[in-house]
Amino acid sequence: MWLEEGVGARWLAMGGAARAAACDVHAGYWNPAALSAIGAETWQVGSMLALQSLGRTTMSLSGACQTDRAGTFALTWIRRSVSGLERVDDQGAVTELESSAADALLASGGWAPHYQVRVGVTAKLLRESVFDAAATGFGADLGALFQPFLSEELWVAVTVENAAASVAWRDGATDTPARATGGGVAWRGWHDRLLLAADVVSRPDPGGVALHAGAECWAVPYAAIRAGWNDGHLTAGAAYVWKPYELDYAFNLDPDEIETRHQVSFLLHF
Repeated sequence: MWLEEGVGARWLAMGGAARAAACDVHAGYWNPAALSAIGAETWQVGSMLALQSLGRTTMSLSGACQTDRAGTFALTWIRRSVSGLERVDDQGAVTELESSAADALLASGGWAPHYQVRVGVTAKLLRESVFDAAATGFGADLGALFQPFLSEELWVAVTVENAAASVAWRDGATDTPARATGGGVAWRGWHDRLLLAADVVSRPDPGGVALHAGAECWAVPYAAIRAGWNDGHLTAGAAYVWKPYELDYAFNLDPDEIETRHQVSFLLHF
């Protein structure tokens, strides 16, 4: 499913290893439990634009609000569009060019019932159209975070994507988006200047088990470099912070140059 590609250039530069590491407005996508770790800011706003080969574009817009007692809540809108789709006749001749679009609206909440435990849930509304076909649906994701040792900034994550989900097409057909279970671990050290993370995600065949790993280093307070492994693809990126603004860039390298991606994210903390 197209939603599996992820949002937030920071986490995509780290190979998508974000289930235990995410700590910003995009956490509602990766692990809603992590929303309770977005920091001291009351509000965060983030956006992403991803440019890919074959006429594909992904964009997102997110907002999060942290409260004192009720938890942290976020809304995320994601759109994936593909241009240049060819409609052909019975003889195989191209008659016209069209585009397809898919949208997802995510409403997420994260809570910390205990200092070392965080839980969260995301509800998803889905819509997709391609040529004359259209579909709508829903889904729900669950997440949890655990800190085994108070003395270490080490977090362990468990997620379930599409714990409940269904998509209905206009012609009456129905689909069930594949359920995925994931686990992750993240460690912060060197006075919070270094972040190491790794995720394992299991999806039904042909997806199988995917491995993600990444690292982030803030050599200076206002700039960071990142690198990762996105299930067989090398990733890299950088960030520049000029408070309250943050600009992130990510690049996904594919030797076959079929899935080459450039992602840019902009965050506002206030």
